[in-house]
Order: sequence, then structure tokens, then C-alpha cells
Amino acid sequence: MSSLQLKRARSAQNPQLRRRLILVAAVIGALAVALGITLYVLIQNNQRLSQGRAQIESGILSDLTMIVRTYDAMKEPKADIAGQVLPEISKHIYSAYSQDNVLMDLHGKGASILGNELYTKINGAIETMERQIKADRIIDATSNELTQYVAQIQRILEARMGQGNSMTWLGGAGV
Repeated sequence: MSSLQLKRARSAQNPQLRRRLILVAAVIGALAVALGITLYVLIQNNQRLSQGRAQIESGILSDLTMIVRTYDAMKEPKADIAGQVLPEISKHIYSAYSQDNVLMDLHGKGASILGNELYTKINGAIETMERQIKADRIIDATSNELTQYVAQIQRILEARMGQGNSMTWLGGAGV
């Protein structure tokens, strides 16, 4: 019996150590819970960011598709180039460019789909065509430039959507 009393006496001698161990275990448990909550919130934010990026990219591709379709309408004999086609292309290129800038601000320059250079070239060609139409001059050279830029847009669309599906999604024969 003396050995049994000795064990009890030893365990009762150091209650501070036991309390410290319980405290350390509680702190570790609280940190584990906090880490789990933090990871959950980070994963949710990352998913929202990915969804937002996909929506922006979809908007850009939609605008680029509308540019190609509108350009195709320019080839029709009764097309109102100055009054309808060029303003429509201008509207969609501006929309795509604005969304592209948001994408670059959020994800860096590598996320750009359209780019500044192509936007500037298309805008310049549209402005030149509008001036030439107002001055009753021939727009063939500028129209050829715009054709090249629309072909670049079509290549962007094909690269983004895959070679097999791009033309069916665009709904046209292309440039």
C-alpha cells in the first residue's frame, strides 16, 4: 500500500504541469480550428476569383465574336458601314478592351486576351475609315487593314476556344 500512496503523492505534487499540458493542448486545438477556418475562407475566395475571371474572359470573347460577326455584315451589299457597322465594331472593341484591362489589373499582364496594340490598331483603322467615308474617298486600303485585325481577333478566338468549335460558336465562315 505504501507504493500506491507514493504514486498518488507524486501525481498530486505537480498539478501545475498537468494544467500547463491541458492549456498547451487547448491552444493547439484552437490554432488547428483557426487554421481550418482560414483555409476554408481562402479556398472560397479563390473560387470566387476564378469564377470572376471566367466571367470576364467570357465577356471579352463574346465582344470579340460580335466584332467578327459585325465585320462579316460589312461585306453585305446594303451594309451601312459608317452609320451602323463601324460604330458597332467600335462599341464592342471598347467593351472588350475595358474588360481586358480589368483582367490585367486583377491577374497581371499575362492574363490579357486582346492587348493594347491590337485595340489601338483597330481603333485607328475605324477612325481612318470614318474620315475617308465622310470625305467620299475609297476605303479599300483601310478596309484591308481592318480585315487583317479582324483576322487576328479570329485567331485569338480560335486559340481560346479550340480549333474544332470556334467557327460553329462564331456562327460564321470567318475572315
